Amino acid sequence: MAVKKRCVCAVLCVCLLVLLAGGGCAPDKAEGVNIVATVFPAYDFVRELTRGIPGVSVSLLLPPGTESHTFDPTVSDALALADCSLLVYAGGDADPWVAKFLNSDAMTGKPSAALCDAPFEALMIEGEDEVDTHIWTSPVNAIAIVEYLYGQIAPLLPASDVNTLDANRAEYIEKLRALDNDFRTLAASIPAERRVLAFGDRYPFRYFCAEYGFTAYAVFPGCAEESEPAAADVKHVVDIIREQKLDTVYYVELSNHQIADAIAAETGCGTACLHSCHNLSKADFDAGENYLSLMRRNLEVLNALAK
Repeated sequence: MAVKKRCVCAVLCVCLLVLLAGGGCAPDKAEGVNIVATVFPAYDFVRELTRGIPGVSVSLLLPPGTESHTFDPTVSDALALADCSLLVYAGGDADPWVAKFLNSDAMTGKPSAALCDAPFEALMIEGEDEVDTHIWTSPVNAIAIVEYLYGQIAPLLPASDVNTLDANRAEYIEKLRALDNDFRTLAASIPAERRVLAFGDRYPFRYFCAEYGFTAYAVFPGCAEESEPAAADVKHVVDIIREQKLDTVYYVELSNHQIADAIAAETGCGTACLHSCHNLSKADFDAGENYLSLMRRNLEVLNALAK
């Protein structure tokens, strides 16, 4: 199933005109290091690394509750990017509109870092000539991303602050390793034949499932923009639920979960949310949720498979 590419709207064209004009309307650069992250995992990892370091500001470009694949940046977003010390983005289809900014004159010479530039074993989206870019859904990949981002941020800081960056990196990686260990322990407690996940939604968990030995079936092969899946794909997921006697069909965050609800009504199973951490609701953001807490929420949801 081909993933449709959405053309960037006229607002982005206006943004680029502002940037290509040399950013003359941009505000004066703030003192210190201004890091702009396009998506939540990039923001959260950078925030953890730079915690407690004076003069570092970290901002999230994608508003909480917004669908990242179809996000249209505003002029103020363009100016924020033009004024940043470092742009951190997901890469690939996770935030495709970023390429427009990277190729603009105003970004010339400015450092940028894509999460997908961290070392990882690439997995292809089935039926697509395309790498899945949701690499952070595996905590093992998250550790690699944090190490990579450390190397991008350290040169921006005074030597006196690198010790804090080092300490933050060590502390956060320890927490990520504990998360990884907890998922491994859970997976080991679930018989292989029960490590089957059915998604009535998009499927951004390819790296998670590969890391912990889960088999997944989904109505969309990846994070497609289509609102309606092919009937054959829905039927396949319904058949899997019945054949495997699955208790749950999953949906992802910020979804209306109508497809999952329809599959649940057809099969008699329940529904549950697995959070990809690509973005989060405004309520979760305001409540201080982060990558670790959202992934531990997933751990609790998947605990049901071990019972």
